[in-house]
Amino acid sequence: MNIPAAAVESVENGERIERYDAVVRGRKHPSPQIVAKIVSIDVNPTWTVPASIIKKELAPKVRRNPNYLVREHIHVLDARGHEIDPRKLRRLSGARAASFTFRQDPGPKNSLGSIRISMPNKEQVYMHDTPRKELFERDYRFLSHGCVRVKGAYDLASWLLQESGEPRQWDQAALRSKVDEGRTEKIKLRRPVLVAWVYMTGWASPDGATYFRRDIYNLDKGTTLPPSSTRTESR
Repeated sequence: MNIPAAAVESVENGERIERYDAVVRGRKHPSPQIVAKIVSIDVNPTWTVPASIIKKELAPKVRRNPNYLVREHIHVLDARGHEIDPRKLRRLSGARAASFTFRQDPGPKNSLGSIRISMPNKEQVYMHDTPRKELFERDYRFLSHGCVRVKGAYDLASWLLQESGEPRQWDQAALRSKVDEGRTEKIKLRRPVLVAWVYMTGWASPDGATYFRRDIYNLDKGTTLPPSSTRTESR
């Protein structure tokens, strides 16, 4: 994945197979540059809300609307793992909220959509589907607070399973059928697939054309741009 391009590419034998638009993190919470291995496709995942989102977004919403957590199918667990009634948290402060675990059920409202691409790493980030497909139509897609949302997540997941040597034909129809079963399930890749998140604001294609993206995280300080004869793209 190239972060400034907000795009994920599948690459096979050095050749790009497909490109997928993505929604990545904004300036305040930049997406990290990492190298990891994709180990599974998680179907109908639950979502454990990160602490930063709990404090800054979830707690204020709960204070405004005590039924928010129930409406969004989010369960609240105390430090011992016992579930508590979310409607008792109407005066929830950001500091107090951090002492609870907030876990969203699988389903249409789940923030991860119906597929998570699991890639264990120290930054605890991953790629996933999303119920908010309209975000992919925007030119500015630096909107995420956490992980990376991928347009065409089913297609990417199908390619990953095939690339890993999985004997079963996990095409989009098969994956959607598995999702429709409604169970949370982990489909392990037969072989891990390498993934790299990089930050490239400029690169060249095999035909010699060069492309540039906005330095969204302001990491290219002091860099001089090449002559204007090169090809540029705004997205």
